[in-house]
Amino acid sequence: MGRDDDPELGHARDRWQAHAKAGYLAGQGIRAPGPSIGSLAMTDAHRPSQGPRGEPSVPGAHPNEIDRRRILRLLKNRRRYRYVTPTVLPGPDGYIVRSPCCSRTVDSRGGIIDVAWLRFRSSHNVWHLYRRDHGTDTWVIQSAQPSLILAVAELNDDPARVYWT
Repeated sequence: MGRDDDPELGHARDRWQAHAKAGYLAGQGIRAPGPSIGSLAMTDAHRPSQGPRGEPSVPGAHPNEIDRRRILRLLKNRRRYRYVTPTVLPGPDGYIVRSPCCSRTVDSRGGIIDVAWLRFRSSHNVWHLYRRDHGTDTWVIQSAQPSLILAVAELNDDPARVYWT
């Protein structure tokens, strides 16, 4: 069965192209794979996760090692606690970001704590960004972003200090 014969890949590709044509991704500088649509240009920073032949990733494609490393690289641009080294672990439908607790507000010994959960929701084709509520030991959704890059950018910025506590 070739790439064009696979109904699941075909459906994902059709959905991706429909979003691109509708202008959903135009503001991100993203275009659908294949022929150019308008004057949109795809940059490596905005390139969506792709399968082995360049097709959009299909549901169930997360976590994967390429995006895990991409997140690690992007976390170097964060504004808070730049002197610690976070880790990115595979999690349910995405990735868990963990880091030493520098402020010692959560762990008085400075141990490793959960910072964020980046979860890909294939049913909506969005990334949900969760923060960890350490008081109740639960994940709390903070936002939904159309790309992994934008979700990590929000995590890096963290103006309200809800992730890097």
